[in-house]
Amino acid sequence: MKIFKTYGFWTAFAGAVVILINALGDLFGFKIESKLVENVIMAVAGVLVALGVVSMSGTKKEDAQEAEAEVECEEDAKATETEQQKTEE
Repeated sequence: MKIFKTYGFWTAFAGAVVILINALGDLFGFKIESKLVENVIMAVAGVLVALGVVSMSGTKKEDAQEAEAEVECEEDAKATETEQQKTEE
């Protein structure tokens, strides 16, 4: 399954595990420092990406650029269609 090889999945999964551990910690009387855990998770995820074990799919910026390019293509197609209609008249 491709989802298991994505950076987003593993960071989200690690966050869920930390929440579970914090809940268990409240139950048994121990606490985890959130910033330390966050730094460890991001470091491990970064190493996995660098090793090629996990892939980092498109970022929000890339997704926005792709969406913008699609809109521009649609606008160009509409402009071409309008020009063709004017030529036919």
